[in-house]
Amino acid sequence: MINTLLLLIAIGLLVTLIILAIVGLNKLGSLNEHWERTSDKLPPISSSLDKMNTAVEWWLGREGMKLEYTRLGWKWFVTSKDDKTIYRTLKEEDKDKREAFARAIYEAHLQAMRDFDKEQSKEQSKKKAGGKK
Repeated sequence: MINTLLLLIAIGLLVTLIILAIVGLNKLGSLNEHWERTSDKLPPISSSLDKMNTAVEWWLGREGMKLEYTRLGWKWFVTSKDDKTIYRTLKEEDKDKREAFARAIYEAHLQAMRDFDKEQSKEQSKKKAGGKK
């Protein structure tokens, strides 16, 4: 009785594995077909990108610039041909951002002081007007 039950379970597992193998091979065949269709379209796209890259490099080279790629966030940077590394350009950008931030803080403080002076003068004018009544 137990042997028969184990035999039925084994046959069920074997049938399940055969069905899964058939489904997997079918999916693998459709993936292969999809990959072949996609790979047929890749060379023209790659060729177009190479042509665009060559055109950009030529135009930037004419202006004395170059295109550099950094793995930091997948960014492209336009830098001068005289620069040795891209990190110099990144440091200059950081410096510009810090200077702009410092300027914004300075202007905000100036505006706050002007507003405070206006409020003080309004309070003094109210006190003078209240004292004359």
